[in-house]
Amino acid sequence: DAYDSLKETYEATIKRNEDDVARYKKLYNIEYHNPSNFDLFLDTTDKTTEQTISIIMEAFTKRQTKHA
Repeated sequence: DAYDSLKETYEATIKRNEDDVARYKKLYNIEYHNPSNFDLFLDTTDKTTEQTISIIMEAFTKRQTKHA
């Protein structure tokens, strides 16, 4: 999508987000912005691929152990 102004871009982003929230609620009956729906939040901004993989694997292993 191409927008002519920052305001138009902002408004389109807000609308898309509202549409996404409604779609996920309708299709899956979840609120995808609700943190309780997720097992892991990972900001990879300052992480290498190796660090990211390591964090994910550690979380996965803990979850597997917890549910064993």
